[in-house]
Amino acid sequence: MKLKTTYLWIKEFKNIKEEGFNLSGDFSVKKENDNKFIIKSLDNKACFNPFVNIKAFVGKNGSGKSAILE
Repeated sequence: MKLKTTYLWIKEFKNIKEEGFNLSGDFSVKKENDNKFIIKSLDNKACFNPFVNIKAFVGKNGSGKSAILE
């Protein structure tokens, strides 16, 4: 079975604190209190989607883009 990264939660790293990043178009992820996460499947397979799913990290200098990649 191949695992797929769906969500990245950063508690604290460099200038990023308590931030989550959804990395999948197949799931919706929401952080609740007490470090609980609600993950819902988005059933995209039920319809044909001709578009490509693209993720990008954009922001001002010093906002933490490189820190995410590290």
